Amino acid sequence: MLSLLEISTYAGTGALAFRNFFGPNSVKTQMHGLVRMIESTTLRLLRLILTKDFLLSLEDALRAEALKAHGVVRDHSGLKDRRRARAAEGQLRFRMMEERFEEICQEYGGQLLDGGIVPDTDLKVFQPFFRFVTGSQGFIFGLAAIPEPNALPPKNKSRLAGVRVNYHLQPGLFDAGAPKDGDIFVLLLVARDRDRAGFIEEMAIGIIDARYQSFVLYQPLGRFMSGQDDEPAHPAQPPELPTPSVSLKKGVAPYVPPELPEDDEKKDTGTK
Repeated sequence: MLSLLEISTYAGTGALAFRNFFGPNSVKTQMHGLVRMIESTTLRLLRLILTKDFLLSLEDALRAEALKAHGVVRDHSGLKDRRRARAAEGQLRFRMMEERFEEICQEYGGQLLDGGIVPDTDLKVFQPFFRFVTGSQGFIFGLAAIPEPNALPPKNKSRLAGVRVNYHLQPGLFDAGAPKDGDIFVLLLVARDRDRAGFIEEMAIGIIDARYQSFVLYQPLGRFMSGQDDEPAHPAQPPELPTPSVSLKKGVAPYVPPELPEDDEKKDTGTK
């Protein structure tokens, strides 16, 4: 069983050793290649768990709950101040979505964490996180609201505990490039529409690194369900410009520097 100290020490030491071994200028390239490999392997396994039917059910239900929460606050809260109304709608929207998330995860075979304890750790969570397993790989699945697409969700005790299990996705000095054994904490991320009240702008699948600093994986729901991995596009070759045909005018006298004497000027002009 891993303690928080052991986990954080491992992650920090591995990253430092990695940086010292390859040098500061190559860390970004080396880590980028490793993360790309992790994403590809993780996506293949994750799609076996988060099926299209499962995600479509979640998407439809959560969008409906967002609209319902807006209607409740608008029609029944009595709040006249828009700031208070938006805050109340945000709280109600998340709680309503969280309950539907819990119901649908159970319908699709997710197991609520027993006692709120993350498996093989002493980490406790206070939100409904569900564990799914394919083969020997486990995924812990949670829900989070984000202020806008591609933004990290706010930290809380449950999410901080969840991302700790992703420490084995951090690169170490002697890693061969494939994910090691262990559960992976995954979030369904929901960004409200900032222009249309009651609507959702984007839903995405995200995996946050163990230090809660960046995404190891972020894919909008449509892209994730389509099965298209996020491979970098090859840069387009610039079009070849036609070579201009240059013709010199005939009979143009060569340039004579003004500092030449008059006699020399006459001799060197090339004209008779």
